[in-house]
Amino acid sequence: MAAASSVIDSLSPEWLTQTLRKNGCLTASQVVAFSTQRIGDEVGFLDAIVRLILTYDRKEKSAPDSLVIKVSSTDAIYQRIGDFYHAYEREFHFYETIAPNTPIRLPRCFGREVDPQTNAHLLLLEDLSALTAGDQVQGLTPTQARASVETIGQFHAFWWESTQLESLTWMPCRHMVPSRYQAAWPKFRDLFRGQLSASALALGDHLSLHLETLLEQIEQRPRTIVHSDFRADNLLIDAPTDPQPVVILDWQLAIRSTGMLDVARLLCGSMDPLDRAACEMEIVERWHETLEVRGVRGYSLKQAIADYKTCAWISLYYPVTIHEAEEAAGKRGTALAHAQIQRFFTAAEELNV
Repeated sequence: MAAASSVIDSLSPEWLTQTLRKNGCLTASQVVAFSTQRIGDEVGFLDAIVRLILTYDRKEKSAPDSLVIKVSSTDAIYQRIGDFYHAYEREFHFYETIAPNTPIRLPRCFGREVDPQTNAHLLLLEDLSALTAGDQVQGLTPTQARASVETIGQFHAFWWESTQLESLTWMPCRHMVPSRYQAAWPKFRDLFRGQLSASALALGDHLSLHLETLLEQIEQRPRTIVHSDFRADNLLIDAPTDPQPVVILDWQLAIRSTGMLDVARLLCGSMDPLDRAACEMEIVERWHETLEVRGVRGYSLKQAIADYKTCAWISLYYPVTIHEAEEAAGKRGTALAHAQIQRFFTAAEELNV
């Protein structure tokens, strides 16, 4: 595979035909041409995402009209972030190992390629762009948030304390780095002291001192596979009447930890504060009920609520450490950064963490 900057140009109808035949999508027909369309430029920071519109010599019922190709970013800033977290390798392994054995709806993966010389990664995925893309700046409605948390709850329950977790050595047990927060906090505090209350700033101060302890605390909870970038921009939403109305994308930061990290990340970062405050405890209860219906035992609702509050505090890590990278992405990135700052700090204050 060519270097990351030219992966798209190196694609051929022959390679696409071969890949689709391996997956049983093609038998007699073949891809003779394709066109490309860039998508997701304003929401995908670590990748280039391109829709491939396919032309065949003859049509087969199982042949997809289009595909999505996801290629590791060539932007130096995001390349460094991706490499630091081994994000590309993690998602590569996720679609190889986890996706085929999971109960929730995910994009079908048709192909995975990696160039050992350039470390450029490629995923060839099902095109689900007909669904509604979540918008973190706009925020999720309570109905959308509830459906999303139920979906991730089904996933958490499936992998809850699974004996297979130990074998997933490519998946770390955390991705937050306390020293990174501690380094970023003083500058963040100076920049936003005029926009945040004294109590909000105090929460940030205390997190700088206690983040490692809080992470160790929640890492004692039952483990599952955690998306850990669970936010509106990584969701596709189908009609509410669909049996599986939410599709979760971008598993590059998946870890083995407590599932409540996902719940807090979504509710505190992807909802308007008034909407969140009105329904968050009911949604936390719904997540806990989803676990129990699927056989999870020994994790009480009382513990879940306490963990939600702890994870809401820990989630201040996100706006503090990534706002500069988001703002560098342009107008929407700036809007996203400021929405997250307001939402996460408001949630932490209101939950009396």
